[in-house]
Amino acid sequence: PTFESRGKVLGAPPHGSMSVSAAITGGDARLHGARTAVRAESYGSRIAWAGVCALLFVAPFEALRPLLQLPGQAVSTTEAALLTVFAAWIAAQVVLRAVPEWRTPLTLPWLALLAVMLTAAVAAPVHQANAVHMVGRLGLAFGVFLLAVNGVTTAGRLEGVLVAAALSGVLVSTL
Repeated sequence: PTFESRGKVLGAPPHGSMSVSAAITGGDARLHGARTAVRAESYGSRIAWAGVCALLFVAPFEALRPLLQLPGQAVSTTEAALLTVFAAWIAAQVVLRAVPEWRTPLTLPWLALLAVMLTAAVAAPVHQANAVHMVGRLGLAFGVFLLAVNGVTTAGRLEGVLVAAALSGVLVSTL
């Protein structure tokens, strides 16, 4: 038998590469159609990717005191960053008339979990406000997931996110 140094060949190579978000969503996550849709995907996707990277740098350095104190809610620096990133991404989607990718294999289970959690939170006999607040936090986590699905669309962007996470970790470790 002949041994090849590259390992076992399991079939013909694919005809194109699949984006990271396409692997998560089970298909091609890119928008198709008119030239505007392609530009919208590119611009909105870049904003989403930059937002994911920014959140990786901001989250570990959350201030001990709230940035803004509202009745019943304190807004931290991380929450303000989340709101800023979401606002920029949503504004880009609205201006460019683009629909973000949201149909993934994890969307329905996540939404079902949020619905059950919200039902339980509203029905809670004690600490109802805290329970609803936690549902909101999980809703924000779902938003971050969608941000990543729409922003991390190439291997290069995934590498950028991993580098941002590593650099953020290095900065945290030096403190």
